[in-house]
Amino acid sequence: MVWKEPGKDKDPWEDSQSAPDLDKFVGDLHKRFSGLFRRRRRGRQRHRLLLWLVPAALLGWLLTGCYVVDTGDRGMEFLLGRFQSVTAPGLHWHAPWPLGAAQVMADVDQGADYVRSYNTLLTADGDVVTAEVAVHYRITDLPQYAFGDASPAEGAGAADVLGNLTDAAVSEAVARTKMAELLGTGADGVASAVDAALSAALERYPIGIEVTRVSFTKVAAPAPLAAAYGAVRQAEAEAQQESDAADAYAADLLPKARGEADARVEAAKAYAAGLVKRAEGDAAAFADVLAAYRRAPAVTRESLYISTYEQILGQVDRVVVMGKDGHVTLALDKSGLPPKGPSGPKPAVKTPSPTGRP
Repeated sequence: MVWKEPGKDKDPWEDSQSAPDLDKFVGDLHKRFSGLFRRRRRGRQRHRLLLWLVPAALLGWLLTGCYVVDTGDRGMEFLLGRFQSVTAPGLHWHAPWPLGAAQVMADVDQGADYVRSYNTLLTADGDVVTAEVAVHYRITDLPQYAFGDASPAEGAGAADVLGNLTDAAVSEAVARTKMAELLGTGADGVASAVDAALSAALERYPIGIEVTRVSFTKVAAPAPLAAAYGAVRQAEAEAQQESDAADAYAADLLPKARGEADARVEAAKAYAAGLVKRAEGDAAAFADVLAAYRRAPAVTRESLYISTYEQILGQVDRVVVMGKDGHVTLALDKSGLPPKGPSGPKPAVKTPSPTGRP
């Protein structure tokens, strides 16, 4: 076989136009297969990423339904716009939006104050006063308070109903009270009457609340009489303070007086017992003297005479003994002697004879 054409020394396999490039063909084939496998790997990675993103998004959506109710508050859960239940303080979960929702009401246990101001209130004696009333209420039925309709025709809510009932009760109570009583100590009685009227009215128009306290925070008279009534109220307050001080003084003094009285009674009883015992002793001594006198009258009489003079002369500073003729027979000056104690011996005094007795 002739591999070379005549007149030419060329190899036929070295002709670029007629011979294919095998390395380039293999390289292109390798690139095509590599690109195909890379696209498949990228598709698998995207599929795995989607598999992780869907549960994470679902978990995040479910976590949006968690909410916390603080102490003293209450929560309300809704599903598809319809009320479901009331939740207590703590961590809770509801169906997330748009399926469900939750609403938290603050200070349900503590309650709240509803304040109303009145510029003109007519009293029983025809005067006009201004007042400010604070109604402290507590929610007892949360759904009824939030969604109840006490007057379906007007669509009034709980706050509006409470305001209307308060206006009626305050006007009626003030109209039955005189101005002097209202500006003085009678305001507490009017507040009690308003409280009772509101409690009775809320039984007829239940709005889910309970009135716990009603107080008049401000009561004032018209401008021309404000100063005079202010002085009256100040005088009443001072009188009340004086009365309280007197009661406190009496409460402090009475136990002391009772203690002193008891001490005096005990002392009197002890003194009476001592007198009785002394009298009994004197009676017993007299009985002894009487018995001795009956046995020897003259000797007993003389002994009593001498002992009596001893007691008398022992308490004087100068002793003068005079005879029947008026002459001094004995003069004893004891002013220079030292004082004797109560327990010292009695001085011996010479008893004169019966003939020289003054």
